[in-house]
Amino acid sequence: MIDVAENNMMPLDDFVKWTLNYMNENYYFLGDHSTRVTAVTGAILDKLGINGEDKKLMKYAALLHDIGKLSIPKEILLAPRRLTDKEFELVKDHPVIGYKKLLHIKSLTDVNPIILYHHYRSGFGYPKKIENVPPPDTVLIDVLTVADSYSAIREKRIYNDWNLEHMDAISLLKNEDDPKNKGINQEIVDILSKINMAGM
Repeated sequence: MIDVAENNMMPLDDFVKWTLNYMNENYYFLGDHSTRVTAVTGAILDKLGINGEDKKLMKYAALLHDIGKLSIPKEILLAPRRLTDKEFELVKDHPVIGYKKLLHIKSLTDVNPIILYHHYRSGFGYPKKIENVPPPDTVLIDVLTVADSYSAIREKRIYNDWNLEHMDAISLLKNEDDPKNKGINQEIVDILSKINMAGM
């Protein structure tokens, strides 16, 4: 991991760009996925009227939310099959791994807890609440969670051949019988359903 500091080191935006390029070159889809999640997150925040410092924080949280996956073995992360329970448990560690990787970057102090909890889903997701790291604003976590899930559903991956339209993805997110949706903020999903995501 390249070090980023406040002075005489790689600027934050250059670090983010380098990270996304590395993801695309080595992990097939992660860089493009993070860019897409950032666009969806920004669109939802606009609808909610959230801007200023919170929107800036969310930009970096969305761009770097999956940085912990760079520590997951490629044969697991890029497996063209359903993961075993043990493998999936390893993948579920990526928010904590990402959080720990970015702890030393002062300019990401307020961003990092959002990255840590981007799969938390009001307590139903992962990781469970981390001692001494209280979750940040619940709305911000919920926006990133919905944007991340929505983007993943619509994206073609090594292990699937999906090419879903906007409302098809929304319908999947609103399926209350799907355990993956437990704890997801359906009000945020409703807001997203009304946004024109053409080209996404």
